[in-house]
Amino acid sequence: MDKQPDLLQTERLVLRPFHPHHLPDLHKMYSDGPTMRFMPSLPHANIAATERALADDMRHPDAQLWVICLKETDEAIGVVNYLGGTRIPGMGYIIRRDFWGQGITVEACRAALGYGFDKLGHDRVELWIDQTNFASQRVAQKLNFRLKGRIPLKYAHEEKEHIMQIYGLWAHEWRGLPQPERPAKFYRTEPVLLVHDVGETAALYHRLSLRRSTRARRHLAGGLDGQRRGAPAVHGAARAGARAVWLCVHFCESGY
Repeated sequence: MDKQPDLLQTERLVLRPFHPHHLPDLHKMYSDGPTMRFMPSLPHANIAATERALADDMRHPDAQLWVICLKETDEAIGVVNYLGGTRIPGMGYIIRRDFWGQGITVEACRAALGYGFDKLGHDRVELWIDQTNFASQRVAQKLNFRLKGRIPLKYAHEEKEHIMQIYGLWAHEWRGLPQPERPAKFYRTEPVLLVHDVGETAALYHRLSLRRSTRARRHLAGGLDGQRRGAPAVHGAARAGARAVWLCVHFCESGY
């Protein structure tokens, strides 16, 4: 984290940059088993473990972390942060268990989202939530995040994978604006098959796919769809008469 984030205020809360004097209050939260149930690590054994974990959360230059404090007492009751070091900005949050069910998480996240979109210039934000963490899913829904996908994930202390649900929110959705027009974005290629003529090979597979079963068509769809949307570059290689690698070209039109 290159610099401390701005102080943010809501009706009931003050979101403050981290200071070491917050550690005793935060350790009460990070050492609680039920609170840590869905977190990437086990409950913290001591304040030093909490200090190391927070330092790790802030180590990326583009990370941002706030300590959630009650406005009336300035007691530290949680954390909300931008992870840093991710291709798509990711947000995390944790609230002390005795403050669950009071709308505090949503209130704190709204302030952090406004800062992320308006001050940091994020065009979108993601939340990764365990599929059995229904309370956190309700937080995402109240903030107008939409479910984008699912991915298996295994934490170091776990014996098996669990499923994370990926929720996303665009800046225009946050602001209540129409979706802007965005061109398709190329993000990777995968070598699939060495051929002499890329265009003819793609056309052949397309003709075959029309006669095959639905299962076979699904198997070919990735390569064919990528070829069709990447046609100018593909046919340019074919016209040159060179041996070419047929590439499965992936585009992401929405970013998710």
